[in-house]
Amino acid sequence: MGDADTRALHTERRMYASEKEINFRQLSRLLATTSPRRLTADDRASRQIEVCISALAEFAEIAHGLLNPSWVLDPLNRVILGRKGFPLEDYQATAGTSDTGELLEDIRFVSKFVGQRGDLQGFTALRMNPRTAAHAVDEQSAGTL
Repeated sequence: MGDADTRALHTERRMYASEKEINFRQLSRLLATTSPRRLTADDRASRQIEVCISALAEFAEIAHGLLNPSWVLDPLNRVILGRKGFPLEDYQATAGTSDTGELLEDIRFVSKFVGQRGDLQGFTALRMNPRTAAHAVDEQSAGTL
C-alpha cells in the first residue's frame, strides 16, 4: 500500500470514528444478511427495475433539498441543472436530455406540501410517459404529515 492509500485509509477511519449521526454502516453490519450462495449476473434486478429505482431516488433527493421542487422541476431549470458540473448532472429521469438538448421526460409539477411538524417537505409530480404520479417526501426530517 502506497503513502496516498495509507493516508486515505487513516482519513477514512478518522471520519467514521467522528460520525455523530446514525451510523448506517454499523446498522448494516448488525442487520444485513449475506446470500448463502455466490450471486451471479442472473441474480441482478432487471434494467427496468434499476431505472425505476434510480428515478425514485432522484425525486426523493429533490424533496430532501432546500429548493422548491416546483422550481427544480421547471423544464428550463431542469435543462440548466442537468448540465455538466451542476447538481442534476447524472439524473436521467428528471434532467436527462437528448443530443439535441431536449428533455427526455415530460414531468409536470402538481403540488408541494409541508408537514405540520418538522418542516417535512414533499411534492407530487406527474411523469407523462408513461403517465404515472411521482410522490416524494423528505424522510430525513423529523416530523409527520
